[in-house]
Amino acid sequence: MKWIHFVLFVLAAAIAPSRAQGEIIFLNNGGRIEGTVLNPKEVPRVKYVIKTAAGGEIELTKDQVKEVKAQNPRELEYEKIKPKYPDTVAGQWALAEWCREQKLTEARKRHMLRVVELEPDHKAARAGLQHRYVDGKWKTVDQVWEDKGYVRDSKGAWKLPQEIDEQTRRDAQDKVEQDWFKKINRWREWLTGGRSEEAQNEFSKISDPHAVPALKEKLEREPVEAVRKLYVQVLARIAAPAAWEILAASSLRDVSDEIRLTCLDLLAKDPQPSVIDFYVKQLRHKDNIMVNRAAVALGRLSATTALRPLVDAVITSHQFKVMQGQPGQMSSTFSPNGAGGGGMSAGGGPRIVTQQFKNRDVRDALVKLSGGEVDLEYNQRAWRNWLSTQKKPPQKVVGRRD
Repeated sequence: MKWIHFVLFVLAAAIAPSRAQGEIIFLNNGGRIEGTVLNPKEVPRVKYVIKTAAGGEIELTKDQVKEVKAQNPRELEYEKIKPKYPDTVAGQWALAEWCREQKLTEARKRHMLRVVELEPDHKAARAGLQHRYVDGKWKTVDQVWEDKGYVRDSKGAWKLPQEIDEQTRRDAQDKVEQDWFKKINRWREWLTGGRSEEAQNEFSKISDPHAVPALKEKLEREPVEAVRKLYVQVLARIAAPAAWEILAASSLRDVSDEIRLTCLDLLAKDPQPSVIDFYVKQLRHKDNIMVNRAAVALGRLSATTALRPLVDAVITSHQFKVMQGQPGQMSSTFSPNGAGGGGMSAGGGPRIVTQQFKNRDVRDALVKLSGGEVDLEYNQRAWRNWLSTQKKPPQKVVGRRD
């Protein structure tokens, strides 16, 4: 049994962490001490008792020590052989090469720096230090960047000062926006709790454009119509370009007629050119429903500048994928937007069909924006001829929500 105990003792000694390797104690003043910490498990830490590599013993306070790092066998070997290399170009370069082979990066750098102190044009050492020969002078990578006007940012990357200023501004903006996410989430919870009145009061105070991203996300995910209506009213009060864009999109896409009309009412109070441009673009939407809703919006905003695009959209063509059955069978065409598209098609695989639509809401918008005096129905040629006779846009028509 004794030999078993002996084997277990040897194994335990091999597995247990060895303190014979020593440590490097980095000090807050930039210095370092090599030795062994004799009180490693002291809690709470008050002081460090260190046995130095030379055999002495010293004490340091907690505030004097920055970091304690265990030395690996290669670092210990380095400390042993370092005195054997002379302080010459050849000696310091040979030691730097030994450090490279042992992957002791910091030690290698120290010896290469000593090499270039002794021989400034030592090309191998300069290359190892990544120095550059610029305008007749050796320069560090940092000096090359600094000469170009770059500085390091908080993460250590080289950037121009104006880039750092812009990043700082964006970071500050992101922080403010994240704060709004937290506030609006909290107030949304209050709406369905016992603090509904307090929540509505908080929402009524919002005027900061930084709140727009949070309101946009909440609006898109909110299932309760009354809460969505509250969000769009807040966005209208903020009156920023990003808020107008969200209101315009909601006026087309929200599932609720009430929300869509509310958005239009709010936008019609102060029609913005960017909003009118948005609706004009939607006249080319692949979904016929969106085309007609955009036309309603342009009429509501009295957008006489949109007459020509409206004429182009009074009749539009839309494509649909026909889902066909097995050969010999028949299946009806399928319109994903519910705008129509009938007929039957023979089986044999999917195909694309094109269908024209006469857009009543577009026609109504044209009639309204022409002053109510012209109705050329769906005759695009006649509408274009009429437009060519107009020396100036018709007078704006005061819209009414029906």
